[in-house]
Amino acid sequence: MADQVRLQGGTSLAKVRSPVWTVVFTVISLGIYGAYWWYQVNREMRDVGRIHDTHGLGDSPGLSLTAVTLGLLVVVPPFVSLYNGCQRVQAAQELAGIEERERLNGWIALALLATSFVIALPLVVAYVQSELNKVWATESIAEQGAPVATVPQLPATPGVPQASAAPGAPSPATVPSAPEPAPDPQLERLERLAALRDSGGITPEDYDAQKAKILEGL
Repeated sequence: MADQVRLQGGTSLAKVRSPVWTVVFTVISLGIYGAYWWYQVNREMRDVGRIHDTHGLGDSPGLSLTAVTLGLLVVVPPFVSLYNGCQRVQAAQELAGIEERERLNGWIALALLATSFVIALPLVVAYVQSELNKVWATESIAEQGAPVATVPQLPATPGVPQASAAPGAPSPATVPSAPEPAPDPQLERLERLAALRDSGGITPEDYDAQKAKILEGL
């Protein structure tokens, strides 16, 4: 239900979450998962900001969590936190190179909440997560370690002495294989985007837009 991606230029991880399952977990947990989710997405955006040396993506996910939990007692903090969160998502999308017309629209989130806070909140959660998935779709995939091949030894023939290796020579069983050509990062991004589209992490329209942008750079 969630795929992890390593943020470019750092060791932090972010999750590509299904907007539908994010809403389901928020509803069945009576909002508890929603509070946890809000902390995590703000933590992920903070890590992106640190990698890019910018403070526009927030500094304290714990404060964002407090605003949507204890802040409910005074009504205003959750709305302020949502506004700031939308601003951070937009900033993260800008850093990821997402075109302005494809970025999150904060007015949509506020319009949904203006209708009914309880009913519209899950829809806002899904909307924000789907927009964040666009950012994580642009992140690089962690490279896998290069395999080391082993050279099988021929079975010994009765009566025939086996040749011994020269002193200091490497064992045939541990001779590394020639390095394989590096995979095409653009092809990996296309495969990753296709997987996100198939899992519902991004919409087909978002996939087509990102695909066209990648193909233009080839």
